[in-house]
Amino acid sequence: MVDNCFPYLMGEIKILKPKVIVAIGRRVYNELKRRGLDREYKLERITHYSYAFGRGKGRDREKRLREELKRITTLVNLEI
Repeated sequence: MVDNCFPYLMGEIKILKPKVIVAIGRRVYNELKRRGLDREYKLERITHYSYAFGRGKGRDREKRLREELKRITTLVNLEI
């Protein structure tokens, strides 16, 4: 499935020329790294929201996700 979507993603990335690409979740991050995007773009990862807010997961994961979002926001010079 990733192979079908990847050319479209790369087309969008080339048009937008992002400062940072934020991968939501470990699987996406690892796939983008495997395909070499970390060599061309600043690649960051945040916790997937379903992992952070899943049933019975506790507040620690939610807190970590909020901290990651603040870090990314600071990285791209925006304010929450």
